[in-house]
Amino acid sequence: MPMIGLIPYIYLMYQYNSYRAYIIFINGLIYHYNDKSVKLRYYDILCNFTIGYYSFCTTKQLTYEAGYIGFLSFILNNFLFYKFQINETYSYSAHVLFTQWPICYFLFNELNCQLV
Repeated sequence: MPMIGLIPYIYLMYQYNSYRAYIIFINGLIYHYNDKSVKLRYYDILCNFTIGYYSFCTTKQLTYEAGYIGFLSFILNNFLFYKFQINETYSYSAHVLFTQWPICYFLFNELNCQLV
């Protein structure tokens, strides 16, 4: 299910040659295909955090709502999944809708993308 959330990054990779989209996409594929690996999980989180930090530091956007939503939903979703053992399907759905896609939208806006 989380791999569905990576689909929009393909557009950014090929249309805008975004190295950040490449990294997010490849790391996402590797981790979500092997989601039981703790090392891959932490590597994916570290890479995404680094990309997010870079984006927040270098962007000229006036609003960061999509990035905040993605970050906060990631934290909340993990808290609910590990602390309260919410259903894995709900957790994956929330991850796609409220973490992966808002962050892709943030990157989309930062790159000043236009839908073709």
